[in-house]
Amino acid sequence: MNGLPALVVLARNPEAEKVKTRLAASIGDAAATALYRAFLLDLGRRLAGHPAWVLRWAFAPADRPLPAD
Repeated sequence: MNGLPALVVLARNPEAEKVKTRLAASIGDAAATALYRAFLLDLGRRLAGHPAWVLRWAFAPADRPLPAD
């Protein structure tokens, strides 16, 4: 460890019918899930490498972390 505090992002694994359900009612499950995944990837890019913290992810369910692109 490098001694920096951890910034932990809690997120649901992007699975159809489990995320962005109200949006999915308008644009469909696949599109809503893809958008949520894009949100998570963008957030990761924005927060990773910050000099004040180490970025950590906590996904639900814990046994399926977000796969890399």
